[in-house]
Amino acid sequence: MSAVIAPPRECAPPPAMRLADPPAEHLHLHLVRTHWATCRHENLGAHLQDALTALDAEGWEVVSVFVVGITPEVILRRHYQPLDA
Repeated sequence: MSAVIAPPRECAPPPAMRLADPPAEHLHLHLVRTHWATCRHENLGAHLQDALTALDAEGWEVVSVFVVGITPEVILRRHYQPLDA
């Protein structure tokens, strides 16, 4: 008897559930020689905790952490907030 594998579209959440999630933006935090930086921040300090504290104040949350070669990389996400919130 062979195994039956469901196509990816059957595993995805229903469209109604996908629309319930607010839109999000992503940010890539990386180490540049002696300091942490993103495309929006030139220098977030030499220590990862200082960088994460500054980004947390802006509403960013860590989604993924990995290493490329010997360089640590951090992916962050935040949800769009309505202006009247």
